Amino acid sequence: MLARDSWWGPGRAGCWETGDRDRQGAWGAGGKGHPANPRGCTEHVPTGLVPHEVLVVPPQLALLYEEVLYTIRHRLGKPEHHHVADSQELYAYVQKAFGMDAEEHSIIMQQVKELESPIFCLKATVKEAKGILGKDVSGFSDPYCLLGIETKSQEPAHPDHKKRMKAVVKDLIPEDQIHRTQVISQTLSPVWDETFILSLNCFAIA
Repeated sequence: MLARDSWWGPGRAGCWETGDRDRQGAWGAGGKGHPANPRGCTEHVPTGLVPHEVLVVPPQLALLYEEVLYTIRHRLGKPEHHHVADSQELYAYVQKAFGMDAEEHSIIMQQVKELESPIFCLKATVKEAKGILGKDVSGFSDPYCLLGIETKSQEPAHPDHKKRMKAVVKDLIPEDQIHRTQVISQTLSPVWDETFILSLNCFAIA
């Protein structure tokens, strides 16, 4: 999920310029009200002046390359052992695949670094439980589930503590990060079928 908005539009004399409401100077802003001038569209540049950080890359290709770099920069999860894990290797691979030179890559990479980070979420569905212990005098229970994301720093020191999962959730996870299902009355085999969206942005993601 990308929390940003990009658009492309034709510039003067058939040239292309880029814009983004979240940032200034993408692809070399001309400054002082002048539009960005991609390399090759130098008819608007006064004699003796060199365009500042402009690209000859077609706009659609540049936008796609930006999205690829953005995805690599903010990738989530642990790669399989036979996959490339080093980000620099991935950057080098896509740079070669897109045919970008060092200057073009550097300009777009700097632009990517200035963008907002994505919002990571985990979608979890609680389906059902079977054969839970009865807690009431009737022999049944009023079960519900608590959901939360526990970081390594929040893990209990002693493995026996993991048996007390309800206490672990309540004691180690902040209240505003805990999700709770409905209470199903008088049953030992509750069915919830409830879906929750848990945000991962409150944790450090590597």
